Amino acid sequence: MRRKMNKEAGLLLDTHTLIWFVSGCEKLNPKGLQAIESAIKQRTVYLSAISFWEIAMLAKKQRIILNEPILSWLKKAIKILGLRILEISPEVAVESIDLPGESHGDPADRMIIATARLYELKLVTRDAKILEYARAKYLQIIEI
Repeated sequence: MRRKMNKEAGLLLDTHTLIWFVSGCEKLNPKGLQAIESAIKQRTVYLSAISFWEIAMLAKKQRIILNEPILSWLKKAIKILGLRILEISPEVAVESIDLPGESHGDPADRMIIATARLYELKLVTRDAKILEYARAKYLQIIEI
């Protein structure tokens, strides 16, 4: 069951994309940056709930350093970007284990891919395995 969010093509941010955007990281290319800014203005930027878990794990393991407590950082990111959060529904959970083709082995990335597919959103990412999956036409992406 596909759930088109609205008539405008929405964007689903991969976890690293959110971190880079909020931190002002220069790793974002101009095309990706422009797409995100446009989606923010149109209120068509989404995030999978699994990304909160990934960010919390990265911060806990000190693989990323946030300038404030994890929950405060997450709430501020939601507010600043006007993020719309997509929960891990039963449909997303099942889709994540039943993805067509050769998919990502990471469970969190599989949830993100499943969310993008079910909601017909373009996934904004630089993850090499996700980009390869998209080249096989299983997913729409914006490469950053």
